[in-house]
Amino acid sequence: MKTVAFTANTVTTETGSSLKLAVLFGGGLLLYSLSQWLAFATRLQPENMPIFWPPAGVMLALLVAAPIRIFWPIVFGLAVATLICNHLAGREFSLNVLLTCNDIFTGVVGAALYKKWLGKASPVSGTRPYGTFLVIIALSAILSATFGSFILRYQFGTAPLDVWHHWIGAMVLGLLVATPLLICANERSIVPNSFKFDAELLIVLILGSIWLFIAQSGATSSQSMRLAADIAMIPLLLWVGVRRTALEASSFLAIVTTIKILALALDAGPVSLKSWPIPDGVSWVMAVFAVQCGAVLMLVANHSEQGALQLDKAEQTARMRSIIDAATDGIISADHKGKIETFSRSAERLFGYQAGEVIGNNVKMLMPNPYRDQHDGYLQHYADTSEKKIIGIGRLVTGLRKDGTEFPMELSVGEALNGSQRVFTGFIRDVTEHKKTEQRMHDLQDELLHVSRLSAMGELSSALAHELNQPLTAIKNYAQAAGIMLKKDMGKEELPGILAKTVEQAGRAGDIIKRLRSFVTARHVERSDHTINQLVDEACALALIGAREDGVKARIIHGNDIPNLRVDRIQIQQVLINLVRNAFDAVRQSPVRDVSVTSERRADSVLICVSDSGPGLAPEAEANLFKPFVTTKPGGMGIGLSLSRGIAEAHGGTLTYQRNAGGGADFLLTLPIETDDKTSS
Repeated sequence: MKTVAFTANTVTTETGSSLKLAVLFGGGLLLYSLSQWLAFATRLQPENMPIFWPPAGVMLALLVAAPIRIFWPIVFGLAVATLICNHLAGREFSLNVLLTCNDIFTGVVGAALYKKWLGKASPVSGTRPYGTFLVIIALSAILSATFGSFILRYQFGTAPLDVWHHWIGAMVLGLLVATPLLICANERSIVPNSFKFDAELLIVLILGSIWLFIAQSGATSSQSMRLAADIAMIPLLLWVGVRRTALEASSFLAIVTTIKILALALDAGPVSLKSWPIPDGVSWVMAVFAVQCGAVLMLVANHSEQGALQLDKAEQTARMRSIIDAATDGIISADHKGKIETFSRSAERLFGYQAGEVIGNNVKMLMPNPYRDQHDGYLQHYADTSEKKIIGIGRLVTGLRKDGTEFPMELSVGEALNGSQRVFTGFIRDVTEHKKTEQRMHDLQDELLHVSRLSAMGELSSALAHELNQPLTAIKNYAQAAGIMLKKDMGKEELPGILAKTVEQAGRAGDIIKRLRSFVTARHVERSDHTINQLVDEACALALIGAREDGVKARIIHGNDIPNLRVDRIQIQQVLINLVRNAFDAVRQSPVRDVSVTSERRADSVLICVSDSGPGLAPEAEANLFKPFVTTKPGGMGIGLSLSRGIAEAHGGTLTYQRNAGGGADFLLTLPIETDDKTSS
């Protein structure tokens, strides 16, 4: 069904094109015959040469409209039809052949140049196409006059130079008047409503009729009156070239030129050739007419070009406005003084203002203080120094809504030159929800870190119980011994020593609980200066609980000249505890159970290495080692190393893995040393 419908549409289109082509060329042949009659009516004696030859212009327009795929069949058809028309008009055979060959030759040459240089453009669509059209006319007229003059030489014995310049003038006039008119009419598909009949056109028709009566009729014998009336027609021609469409202007020009040339040929116009030598007079008159036609068509071309530019500008403005209004981000443009010129619909939604309320006002009305008071000074500073502080760089700022509420927004500013003045365009995105999401993510991360610490302490629970049991048992024993001594009233001199040891063991248990409580308590990130070696010692004290009972040998080696670092103590200790506990677990089943923690200073960082003598990691485990929820421990959560790397990177450092010389694992934590320069920047 779709194929049939497509075929039917294609047939309909081809039928319509064929019908249009038939109507165009049928009407063209009729115009050709009428224009040839008109041309012969403008012959001047004794040369018997027409001073106006529109048939060539009709032929050129017809061949320009001819489709390329059937160009030569149409040329052949027009040649045959033209021969028949000339024969029916009573032309003798030799003249018939001359006229047909000359018009066809002019049309073929002109159409070939037109299709090559102008394509489908109208000759009066702009000043550049019009200039090209004039070149085509000149070449066609020169070639046609040369071709025809030599045929006359061999056919009638006429000297070529006697008619050559008159022939060129007649061809140029015919091509100038007929071709633009017919091409413009064909572009409008010769629809009657292409003409806009209004009061202006009515006035011009009335004035033209008056001019026709005075200048071209015998109503007055005053030659100066006729000449004044003819000159008065010039403003009307200029007006029609500027105010009317190309089709209307071309039609008016064709009518006026035809009437003036006919009046001249019949000696009824304001200019008489009786007192002139005919060759000189004709050349002068044709030159005046050619300049008149060329000037009017130049105005038409310029008017068409300006109209097209204005239409393009209007379309671009409308397209740009639709893009601006469709943008989800607010778009505001302002001039070099900060006055708002454009305010998009998204900006209206963001700020609560309608465009009419803000356009023309200073953009600082959309800013809270202190930005509002500083804005004009910033613009002046930029105008004086061209120092950019925000242009081309996105940044977070605060906006002020119409209701007085403030909101965070991301602002990017671009700059353009409008002539010599700067124009600034701001792209605004409301980041209120983004900020809320960031805060929620930050809170969730804190919770996840807390859970990770609780998980680590859960794994240490049995070791912690054993570690706490030792000082508690000692305290119990010391207390019992002191009680016995007091009851039996013996060894009282040893009581101070026993009580001191009791206090020592209680302090030991308290330190363990204090460190544990500090580590697992939920809290926000707090960075301050800390001694790295002390952080390592405290972390290892928790992480290595129970190591001695399992036969693990732990070594802590501190480097010298390690400065204090600005870090979050609990987070860095969380990383170290996780790494040390992983090393502890890795060597539980190894014959050699060594764990070492070393710290040393590098050029601009501190390196902490946690090394073990375990079996190391399988290659497939190394690839996904720091990905969340990937673990090699039975029952592990798989978030420890992922969180540890995130903490390291949040501090501007790194956490990496490598296999050591003994086959075990080395985890390398680097933390940057912040110099005064970095801190100040």
